[in-house]
Amino acid sequence: MLPIRDRNPSGQTPYVTWALIAVNVAVFMAYWPLGTTESVHEVFRQWGMVPTRLSQGQGLYTPLTAMFVHGGWLHIALNMLFLRIFGDNLEAEMGHARFLGFYLLTGLIAFVLQYIAAPFSPVPVAGASGAVAGVMGGYLLMFPRARVDLLLYFIVGLRVVPVPAWGLLGL
Repeated sequence: MLPIRDRNPSGQTPYVTWALIAVNVAVFMAYWPLGTTESVHEVFRQWGMVPTRLSQGQGLYTPLTAMFVHGGWLHIALNMLFLRIFGDNLEAEMGHARFLGFYLLTGLIAFVLQYIAAPFSPVPVAGASGAVAGVMGGYLLMFPRARVDLLLYFIVGLRVVPVPAWGLLGL
């Protein structure tokens, strides 16, 4: 099941949504082609949130920078797809500056919760999933009756099925 679009035109240009997508993709393209697994892991150690480092008072900037570091093509593609589908309406409703603040705040909250759950984990945590989940939650609250087209795979093939926004809660 994959959302492909909503049926809720915003009527405004989502400048912040597009800028967030552009920054995420630019950051990903800056480090992903480095070539070696070790170089990508170094990016994660430096810019991803490593809870054990935070527990030692190091890398206090990483809950913010980790929002722009992704673990692979599928990770960034799905995060940016969901941001594109749900971000434009939320941005139109909230305004550009408030939407940016909301996106960053929900992303930071997600990383803080991850830190609370495992404060001594040495494993880097990265990605925009927390911020995008916040955008999806905001969309659900503001547009509960909006229709979202999902791409579903059945035994007989692919189908596009419209569902209400609240039907996406399990994603």
